[in-house]
Amino acid sequence: MEGKKKIMRKVYIQLLLGVFVLLGACTSTTPHQTTLTFTTSADGPFFAGPNSLISTYEVNLNELVDGQQFTADQIAKVSVNKVTATIPRSDSSTVDNFLNATLQFVADDVPMTSIAVKNPIEATGNSIALDASQEVDLADFFKQNTFTVLFDWDFNEDSYAESLGTIVEMELTFEIKN
Repeated sequence: MEGKKKIMRKVYIQLLLGVFVLLGACTSTTPHQTTLTFTTSADGPFFAGPNSLISTYEVNLNELVDGQQFTADQIAKVSVNKVTATIPRSDSSTVDNFLNATLQFVADDVPMTSIAVKNPIEATGNSIALDASQEVDLADFFKQNTFTVLFDWDFNEDSYAESLGTIVEMELTFEIKN
């Protein structure tokens, strides 16, 4: 009988320890919405097919989310809500010069990640809304010092423009550990 009590006591202690470990692992997070703007550019000429416009983004955690101070370790998840791309009116191109568009991020320690696409482009003017990936998590990019923003326009024909710029605006949700 004494042996059964010792075994039961050990089982209860192990269960309690397991519960505490699980509770510690279930850290709560708070969502914070923010909008980031990237200006990507490339020099021409541009040939029919995909052409990449590039921008380097320097991560400053103190300026990412208004009024919020947090460390890289506190970033649990970064999801994409909306992506728009606008060609400045000073450029001679409009979105109907392109077949499709893709937004990707890449960093030294994070593989290239596709974030949003628009295929096909069935719009005119100088701005489009891309279809953002619902599954992508960008947290690892914002834990880096810098990352590269790649915006690919798939030109429907050759363009001899000297340069092309695109302003990419992203609405993001940062899940920050409390």
